[in-house]
Amino acid sequence: MFAAINDSLYDGYKLHATLPMNIYRKDDYHEEKLELKLIGYLDDTTWFANKIDDLVANLAIADDFYSLANIKINKEKTKLLTNDKTLLAKDDKHIPFYFGNDLINIEIVPKNSNERILGSSAKDRVFNATYFSSTTYY
Repeated sequence: MFAAINDSLYDGYKLHATLPMNIYRKDDYHEEKLELKLIGYLDDTTWFANKIDDLVANLAIADDFYSLANIKINKEKTKLLTNDKTLLAKDDKHIPFYFGNDLINIEIVPKNSNERILGSSAKDRVFNATYFSSTTYY
C-alpha cells in the first residue's frame, strides 16, 4: 500500500532544503527534496497532502488495499490538521469527508490544539494549507 500511494500521481507534502557546501562560494550547495505522502508505525498511519482532493484520492487507494487485505480500520478516529483558514474559521469543527466509499464526519483540529502524530506532539503548524489525516487500525 505504501508503495502504491508513494507512486501515485497525487501530491503529498513537499520539503526542500538547500545547504551551503562552501561559505565562500554561493553557487556551491547541496540540495535535498523530499515528498511525504504517508508515514506509519505499528497501528497508526499519518497522511499528508497539499490539497484535500489529493488526500481523498490517496485514502481511496488505501481503502481498496484495506478491503483486499481484509484489514479493519477505525475511520471514525480520523482527524484533520490544516492551516486552511476557511476550514479553521468554521463554527462546526467537523466536515463530511470521503474515506474510500464511506462518507465520514471528521474532526478539524483547532490550530491552537495539540495532536499526537506517531508519538510526537504537533502543535505549531509551519506547513502551508497542508492536510494531515491520521488513521488507526482496530
